[in-house]
Amino acid sequence: MAPYGKAPYKKVIITAQSFELAPKGKIPFIDYQGNLIGDVFLIIDIANNSAGVTPW
Repeated sequence: MAPYGKAPYKKVIITAQSFELAPKGKIPFIDYQGNLIGDVFLIIDIANNSAGVTPW
């Protein structure tokens, strides 16, 4: 599995409006296939399953 450094990503500047979009009103959150995911454990699970990366 690839380290996180190899996973595709897009940098986004966090603004007050970004927090309004966040499912839980805080970061981290991701937009995955049109769905906003605000749970860090789900984000890690998605990264593991879809991008083939490991967090450690």
